[in-house]
Amino acid sequence: MFLADGDKHGRQMQQTTPGPLCLVQTEDGDCPYKTACPHLDRRDCDEILAELDRLKTENRDLRGVFDTAIKAFKEKEDEISALRQENEALRAKFRDLAQRPFARDNTEDENVPDQSPAPGEAMQAGDTSVEPEIPRKKRGAPVGHRGATRQKPNRPPDRTIFVHPEQCPYCRSNNIVPCQDTEDHYQEDIVIVRPVLTRFVKQRGYCRDCGKTFFPTSEDERPKGYIGPVAVATAGYLRYVIKMPFEGVRKILAGLWGIEITPATLVGFDKKLADSGRPCYEHIADMVRYSSDINVDETSWPCGKLTQWLWTFTNPDCAFFKITSSRAGTVPAGVLGEHYGGVLGSDCFSAYNTLEALAKQKCLTHYERAATNLEKFYPQDQPANLFALSLKDIFKRARQAKRDWLANLIGNERAHQMAKDFEEELDQLLERPLENQDADNLRKRLIMHRDENFTFLQFKDVDPDNNRAERALRPSVVMRKITYGNNSASGARNHEILMSLVETSKLHKLNPLDMMLELAACLCLPGRGTQTGVPIDVNFRKLNLTLFGPIPTPQSVGIEYWPSCASSSLKIAGKTKYRVASTLMPELCDENVLKELRFFG
Repeated sequence: MFLADGDKHGRQMQQTTPGPLCLVQTEDGDCPYKTACPHLDRRDCDEILAELDRLKTENRDLRGVFDTAIKAFKEKEDEISALRQENEALRAKFRDLAQRPFARDNTEDENVPDQSPAPGEAMQAGDTSVEPEIPRKKRGAPVGHRGATRQKPNRPPDRTIFVHPEQCPYCRSNNIVPCQDTEDHYQEDIVIVRPVLTRFVKQRGYCRDCGKTFFPTSEDERPKGYIGPVAVATAGYLRYVIKMPFEGVRKILAGLWGIEITPATLVGFDKKLADSGRPCYEHIADMVRYSSDINVDETSWPCGKLTQWLWTFTNPDCAFFKITSSRAGTVPAGVLGEHYGGVLGSDCFSAYNTLEALAKQKCLTHYERAATNLEKFYPQDQPANLFALSLKDIFKRARQAKRDWLANLIGNERAHQMAKDFEEELDQLLERPLENQDADNLRKRLIMHRDENFTFLQFKDVDPDNNRAERALRPSVVMRKITYGNNSASGARNHEILMSLVETSKLHKLNPLDMMLELAACLCLPGRGTQTGVPIDVNFRKLNLTLFGPIPTPQSVGIEYWPSCASSSLKIAGKTKYRVASTLMPELCDENVLKELRFFG
């Protein structure tokens, strides 16, 4: 819109540079150029103001989006940093697991003096010399140490051989004159003999009371068996003590003694031995159920195409094994009862949380191993390392207090007070959460089992770790690597019975071979079965009660908290066996049966 030529004000507005204020206004305050302002390129002022408001709103929205993007970017950076740290830790864990089978045992180097430079003797800047290699301790005895030889057997020799000089070992001359002095040399060796073939000529007998005829059974005869009891016991010993597969046992029997048998026959031997040892197995189950303390652990166990679980319940007196398809808390509840009257030692597996017991003790070694992993895999995380060091220090002092208590250096009241002090110190350490996920998980685990960490300072016979159960599992784990478990449920049942007897025999300082011989001797028991008028289970139970001692009772154990035995039951191999202490004790007093059929003890 152009102004008239005579309009002085219009010419002045054209020559003047547009400014922020409009100088042309009417009396009512409105600008006549509102719809075409010369300062705004002849645009409508309302349109410009609307556009300004729109730009302000758009700017505000964009700033909000920008701030959100910056916040998300920082969160992603933190997440990437955490993932990188976790990746480095996982890589370190993977390298540790991959190198563990080939790692050198560095326990011998613990006593090597530290030859690192002292603080005042630090390397100067620019010194690129190679650090001297730390000399390692030489293996073996010190130089000049007198060698150790085998001790002479403390028994008279079985045979004596006189060796006369006939030829000189230096010049091969036969012109030898015997001297007066002699030298004794003792040598132990084994004698490999041929198997003994025994012929039993049995005369038929007639019973005048019942009118039946029968053939008697000899003392060393396995009824309807073509292999004797010693060979059966030896096969069981090689299988469950030496941990050999059936094919290896077959080769040993064939190579050393010339007994040719098949692996299927050895499977039958296992079943016979397990059936013979079942009463002892049930006796061990009673000892575990009524014990004052027990350590429990579990591991996987292949059974055919399925993976089952091998559980162990052990203490200084017995070791009980059970193979089931479940890893839940119903398994220890079925063995120990829903209300166990002793101290339960275990790891932090959740299956033990539902079981009620007089007290519980968690394995400190698992805690210490987790703390060591924090130091190993997160060396730059100072809060996590400080937490790990403090935790290990508390447990180290608690273990030392346990050793002092066992050595009678401190009394019972002092040990109980130290347990409370350690609990309070641990509570202070666990107050603040940790940013490291592994460290915080360990902290939460300690909080969950707060009352189960220092029980070993309340009960003198309780260990601070679960090593006893892990050591009991080790023979089965080694056997699993060699034999790959069992192929059937009956094989698993044989393993749990015979392994329980073998490990319990070791705890009682008994030779497992003697135990196998006793089980094989039970197979030669005259009148085995119901011919004697006594059920086989009761007969064998009375026979085997003397192997590991009597079944403990609440009075013999001496604990106040004891579960009710009136209706308690224990499932073994699919059968429910009722165990009532008051009904089992009379069996120990039947001396007539024990005198007639005593093989154990």
